[in-house]
Amino acid sequence: MNDLSRTEIPATPANHKGRLCVLIALTAVVLGVLLLLPHYVSEPWLAATTETPDSQSDTGVLTPSQAIQNKQFRSDAQSVLADIITLRTDLQERGAADWGRFEFNKAIDSIERGDNRYLDAHYAQAISDYNQALESLIKIEATAVTALAQALKVGFQSLENGAIDAAATAVTTALAIAPYNPKVLELASRAERLPRLMAQVQQAQQLLNAGQFDEAREAFQRALMIDKAHGPTQTAVGDLTRQLRDRDFKDAMSRGWGHLNERRFSEAEQAFNRAGKTYPDQKAVSQALEQLKIRRIQDQTREQIKRALIYEKEEKWQQALTIYKALLAADNTLTEPRVRQVNASIRADLERQVTALLAQPLILSDERQFARAEKLLTDLQGLLTDGRKAPRLVSQINALDSALKGAKIPVEIVFQSDGITDITLYPVQKLGRFIDKQLRLKPGYYRIAGAREGYRDVWVEFTVKGNSNTMPIDIRCRDVI
Repeated sequence: MNDLSRTEIPATPANHKGRLCVLIALTAVVLGVLLLLPHYVSEPWLAATTETPDSQSDTGVLTPSQAIQNKQFRSDAQSVLADIITLRTDLQERGAADWGRFEFNKAIDSIERGDNRYLDAHYAQAISDYNQALESLIKIEATAVTALAQALKVGFQSLENGAIDAAATAVTTALAIAPYNPKVLELASRAERLPRLMAQVQQAQQLLNAGQFDEAREAFQRALMIDKAHGPTQTAVGDLTRQLRDRDFKDAMSRGWGHLNERRFSEAEQAFNRAGKTYPDQKAVSQALEQLKIRRIQDQTREQIKRALIYEKEEKWQQALTIYKALLAADNTLTEPRVRQVNASIRADLERQVTALLAQPLILSDERQFARAEKLLTDLQGLLTDGRKAPRLVSQINALDSALKGAKIPVEIVFQSDGITDITLYPVQKLGRFIDKQLRLKPGYYRIAGAREGYRDVWVEFTVKGNSNTMPIDIRCRDVI
């Protein structure tokens, strides 16, 4: 098979001579280039544009020290790159591509540039790019606090403004930066309730616009139950509460004055007290209550005087006097009760005297009492101007006059005894012994005594009344001692 695959050409003198000629010609060409070309070309036609790898000699062969240096460069680059990857991943998860877009993109560009140079074995330049990327990422991480603060600021402001979408965006950013931060969690919770809150606020506003203030306040209060920290709703509740308090205060004061003018003092007091509970320190309330007190006293005074005048008309002087004294005890500056008290006092005193005398007419047997009664009768008669207007006085005058007249009319009294008992009549005279005796005595109280030697004394008290028939009075001593 070797014979079939290879064809040999035998060497001849002619072939050998031809090869020698070719070799001589090629040698001449090389010598010509080496000797003649430098004289025609003074500079290179193209400048070298390719970079040589770091730590590589011009010959393209690495020395042992260069190889070790490159190994160290690769290790340093990988170490920096590990930090970059960790930090970049963390920042990506925290949304840095949104809130730190410029620096984050700058860092990504530096990483890509470093990767390309690393692949080209330009390790020193790759490390420089990686360090720039790491610095950018560290700067982004440092600005996370600022970004979080801004997100929280925007988020909470959006809550106050009722901007649902803006609040949601701020929550997303804040949660990406600090998912366990208490303020972030608060923002997220309130933002989640914001749609329900705003729906309730809208309903409250509609009620407010319709003039249904009480219902509007209740609706705003229900909104606060959804988010008690919502500032505008708190303000709305506060404003409405003040408006309703003002309304209730004015209404209570108006009702109070109305009741006062109608002399409905209890209702007026209740209304003023309601106003006082609404605004305890309002001077208008204390002034109204003071005016109520004055008006009530004035009204009570008028009513009491009116009652006293009725008593005077009915000649019930003691009742009228009691009223006047009570009024003056409460306010001694009152003029009318003071003036009327004088007359009522005189009439009441005269009435007491008349009543006492008429209740015990027999005391008129005493000369001093009789004289006193006569003077009293004269005083009563001096008061009488029109009998038709003073029937009670007329009756008292007539009764006293009859009592005085009756006190002077003697009544015949019959005494009986045994003729052996000594009889003495007090305070009239000694009667001695008798069987029967008749005496005319003025009305009054009398005592008659009987005495007999060896017997117990006897006493008999009796009363003589005018125009009365009395049974005989028996007086005798019967009990032996």
